[in-house]
Amino acid sequence: MESEQAREQAKSKLKSIMALVERAHHAQTHDMDAIEEEIFNSPLSVEVSSGWTPVGEKLKPAKYNLLMTTGGPGTRIVGDLDTEGIPATVDIEYQDWNTPWTKYPLSNEELQAILEFAQYFSY
Repeated sequence: MESEQAREQAKSKLKSIMALVERAHHAQTHDMDAIEEEIFNSPLSVEVSSGWTPVGEKLKPAKYNLLMTTGGPGTRIVGDLDTEGIPATVDIEYQDWNTPWTKYPLSNEELQAILEFAQYFSY
């Protein structure tokens, strides 16, 4: 069962991220510090998980999770990292109480903006 409230929150978060990325594209050099600070302060948490690694070897991040909102509803940005730790894929997901995480459908333009947003972070 999908929550319309959760889907609308994901849509709202998507729009605000797209506006922030657009501001970054057109910002003067002296404005970038404030925009980057806003980007870095957007997620509630930045998390990574590793793939399967042989015992004794150093764990290497393989996936990332930017938790944007919690509770009912919640929104997150998730994806895979390339071998350099840079986001290679991206999805925005939403959920409400007692519902699974559901992918929000993205246009190519939205996908590129969210991926660019995710690439601001170090993993």
